[in-house]
Amino acid sequence: ADIPEGSYQIVETPDGPWIIVHAEGGFHAVRDRCGHFPQTMMGARLTGFRWRCPHHGVTYDIRTGEVVDDAGFVDIDPLTTAACVVRDDGMVLLDIDTD
Repeated sequence: ADIPEGSYQIVETPDGPWIIVHAEGGFHAVRDRCGHFPQTMMGARLTGFRWRCPHHGVTYDIRTGEVVDDAGFVDIDPLTTAACVVRDDGMVLLDIDTD
């Protein structure tokens, strides 16, 4: 939970890279892959719950992964999300569905 409000951190998991985002008082996790083209989301701009891809300008809601602004692109997949649980010691755990 050392991630400051309004920022994010990439973590490596057995399921690949994920990004933990600290926004609006909560933690959210998204797979590190843009829904438009498989590029990293590192460098994305966070405004509230809106997260703008640094490569294409597509904006997503980090709570749901849904596209909120397609920046003129079509057939954009939502981001893959995972639930976050913050333990008493501050460790953030991801509940990744590997199905």
